[in-house]
Amino acid sequence: MTELPPDIVKKLQQRRNQRRYRRYRKCRRTECRFDNRGRDKDWLAPSQKSKVEFKLTVIRGLSYLYPINKSVVEDVCFNHYHKRWGKYFSTVEIGKILLYETLVEWFGQLQLVSGIETAQLRATYGVTKCSDKKKHVVESHAIDALIITANELNLNNIEIPSFYVWRRYQYRRRQLHKFQFAKGGIRRREGGSNSLNGFKKGDIVLYKNRLARVGGYMNGKISLNTFDVKSKRFTQHAEPKECIRLYNQKILYTAIPPNC
Repeated sequence: MTELPPDIVKKLQQRRNQRRYRRYRKCRRTECRFDNRGRDKDWLAPSQKSKVEFKLTVIRGLSYLYPINKSVVEDVCFNHYHKRWGKYFSTVEIGKILLYETLVEWFGQLQLVSGIETAQLRATYGVTKCSDKKKHVVESHAIDALIITANELNLNNIEIPSFYVWRRYQYRRRQLHKFQFAKGGIRRREGGSNSLNGFKKGDIVLYKNRLARVGGYMNGKISLNTFDVKSKRFTQHAEPKECIRLYNQKILYTAIPPNC
């Protein structure tokens, strides 16, 4: 199960607004750049592009561990003529073309399964699917991939195992000019990938007999986050000498046990 970084559309809107503000602040009025930013037929919305590319990154990593020679995917389709409320499915359908073409290039074989066939397989194997697709349980949208795989391997019964939730580590972009001035007219430091004393953001360290993820730093102390897909900060006062660096992790994951 893969998760997207949050607020992609909001951040793109914020970046566009800041670019316009800079253009208006110039002494000489500069024109918009839209004339030299034409879209070709393969243009893909940034939110969908991020989703497709992250899926391919996870698949490529798994192909180094397992001998994959065929890919089976549930085909996403929507009747826009009879159901007008599905406008957001347009970008999903554009993104699936990039996914399918890449899978064929990598593995050669690609089999598409319709949504009706997936529903029939769920009834055959006697499993249910919850309505919340983002919920971290096997019965979420991940159950479809499990039963499609079981059917492809001709398994009579399936035992729902634990599964992984994957998410790309999201670096905070460096901002030389903050949106708001701090006290005294001095903007505070923001963004970047480096932390303190040779540590980088995303480094996995051993801190007081527990795994943690390195974040930013302040006043000579390192900020540490939890070692899971949520990556929630639990301290801002870790001493660098107390942290033993293990490796850098750019893809976050959490193993969800059965019936959780």
